[in-house]
Amino acid sequence: MAAQSARPEFSIAAVQHDGHMVLTLRGEIDLLSAPQMDDAIVAALRIHPYTLVMDMSAVTFMDSSACRSLVRARTDAIRSAVELELRGVTAAGRRTLEILELDKLFTFTSNGDGQDELDS
Repeated sequence: MAAQSARPEFSIAAVQHDGHMVLTLRGEIDLLSAPQMDDAIVAALRIHPYTLVMDMSAVTFMDSSACRSLVRARTDAIRSAVELELRGVTAAGRRTLEILELDKLFTFTSNGDGQDELDS
């Protein structure tokens, strides 16, 4: 029997500070992990922060499920009058959003290492 490769574990850490909520996402966001991301976003928005920052600098893969979750997060943030920022999106993640023409919907910020462009 062939050995199966280990699936990178997905995790989310939430930190609230001075009216801002930062969700740090790590690993692959796909059909299996997107519901966990959705739940974390809903919980974060219940707190009514001024800004919800989704730190995506450690996201290694995102599929259409991740994109759906991001669009839903944007819609829910608007309804809650919360600013939504995507921080540290990798070039591959940014390209996925561009191909689907979703990049225009989001505010992108840098995580300080120059990984993310500030052109949105």
